[in-house]
Amino acid sequence: MKKLREIFNIFRSRLGLKIVMPVLAVLALFSVPFLFVFHMERVVDYTSSEVAAHNEAIDHLSQMEVALGSERVAVYELVFDHRTDMIGNFESAAAAAQMWHDEAMNHASTPDEIAALEECQALHEHVKSVVMTQIVPVIESSNPDHMKMVPAEDELQASFTRMTELRDQVQDAYVADKQAALAVRASSRQAASRAMWTSLGVAVLLGLLAAGTYARRLVFQIRGLAEASMQIARGDLSQRVPIKGHDELTSAAQNFNDMADSLERRTQQLQREKHAFAQFTRASATASLSLTARA
Repeated sequence: MKKLREIFNIFRSRLGLKIVMPVLAVLALFSVPFLFVFHMERVVDYTSSEVAAHNEAIDHLSQMEVALGSERVAVYELVFDHRTDMIGNFESAAAAAQMWHDEAMNHASTPDEIAALEECQALHEHVKSVVMTQIVPVIESSNPDHMKMVPAEDELQASFTRMTELRDQVQDAYVADKQAALAVRASSRQAASRAMWTSLGVAVLLGLLAAGTYARRLVFQIRGLAEASMQIARGDLSQRVPIKGHDELTSAAQNFNDMADSLERRTQQLQREKHAFAQFTRASATASLSLTARA
């Protein structure tokens, strides 16, 4: 706990802040590429869900096509084979086609898709109406007149052909939307990857620049103290360290200059005292010699 407190106190100092701030700045710069990665993942997730929705819509249209095919087969068996037992098959196929149509409608997003599916719904209702009002009564009659079904057959053929065209139109639109979503995902990945590596390179360069700039200033200050102390040790008491900034190194430089001033003043004082003592010694010697000569 004591060591943690000491570490915390270091970072509370000005010098500690100057050390930790470039580190935090570099870490912040390195976090920028991860923002692009996060954005890329969000785009990928969104486009993946969009592609899955288009795949589901295409599957529903395929199921709808199968149900319409079964419905058409049931109608042909009613018309050509006069099999009244196929009415149930027709109704089942029509119900399945209606269900898959409703599922496909849930995925329609553009006015063209909605209009095509609505037209397909109207045609499907028309087919059921023609079969139940024009085909079934003729088949169930005791003396069926098959010529009465000819116009109905033409209407049914035209309706089924048109429904197939509409289904293909909507499916082509879904496939195009799916391809567009895949293209957006691919381009987003490429753009995010380029931006990530670019920002990473910029972060590295800026981090090195910031660290180099501060390290250069720190090294120069420490080198200045070392050189000045070496010169003083050699006897050059006039050496001083430039004062720049307001951190602990600046305080150390100021204390060093104060120490050098004090040492220089003390040395000068000792030299003056030494000079005065030498003069006194010479004067005493001269006086002693004069006294000896008189004697």
